[in-house]
Amino acid sequence: MPARKPTGDAGSRVVPTVREFTIDELARAADTTVRNVLSYRTAA
Repeated sequence: MPARKPTGDAGSRVVPTVREFTIDELARAADTTVRNVLSYRTAA
């Protein structure tokens, strides 16, 4: 694969959108309980 040549313009950086989730949303997405999510969080 050939090396990329610099263009001299770094361009604008795209910053990904950060999304925060509630414990309830995480539990629902994982099809588990809030208690299990909290248990895992404190165990790590």
